[in-house]
Amino acid sequence: IIESHLPSYERAWHLAEIHLENAAWLFRAVSPQQLRDEMLPIIYKRQAPLDVAHEYNGPHDLALLFTVFAMGALLDLEQEPYNAESVHYYNLAKASISLQSIFDKPELATIQALHLMSVYNAMSQLDEGDEEGEGATSMEMSWSLIRLCHQIAQTVNLSLHCHLGLFLISLS
Repeated sequence: IIESHLPSYERAWHLAEIHLENAAWLFRAVSPQQLRDEMLPIIYKRQAPLDVAHEYNGPHDLALLFTVFAMGALLDLEQEPYNAESVHYYNLAKASISLQSIFDKPELATIQALHLMSVYNAMSQLDEGDEEGEGATSMEMSWSLIRLCHQIAQTVNLSLHCHLGLFLISLS
């Protein structure tokens, strides 16, 4: 059902390019090569996976891609700030990441998605419920996601600083 919400290939490419142009220079959770040469063509069935490690057929792969779309829509200068398209793709990313436990078999896409979700939260204005004073602020949610991302990265023996190019502080 979630895959049925993927935008057209042309729109997906456009959103990915906006993300790469306006966010990836600072938040490099996904490399341009991974996004352009692997994820988009494979998920949109324009190319077969090169190997089993790059099949991009799991829910966390979709969560990562939908978060890229959310960031692209959020940073699209031709749209209004905090637009509905961005929120729609972010909600799809949250739904996708929840389809498979992030603890049972975390992958690089899990870590990438959580990191990019933390960035989206930091850049978006308010989380739902905040207008009435309920719920966590965007920054609190961002730090929670970063902390979770860091913990999962440690379980799969990845160094966030080396493998993802993230400049995070240790919240241990």
